[in-house]
Amino acid sequence: MTLAELRAFIAAAADLPGETPVVLSSDAEGNRYALADDVAFGLYLAEDAHTGEHYSPQDREAAPRDAVPAVFLWPA
Repeated sequence: MTLAELRAFIAAAADLPGETPVVLSSDAEGNRYALADDVAFGLYLAEDAHTGEHYSPQDREAAPRDAVPAVFLWPA
């Protein structure tokens, strides 16, 4: 998912109340769910099509050169 896709989805959900929870699935099959607890900017380096590594934007020098800016949602 890209930020543009997330923005479009949020725009379509504009009529929902502000108290609407944001919920994360633990995997593609929906085996477990958790409330989102935090959102942050960071750097992401994909390892494959489904997983990768997070790097703090404050440690840009420590991140691999191929890491890209990303939005991270953290579960509760």
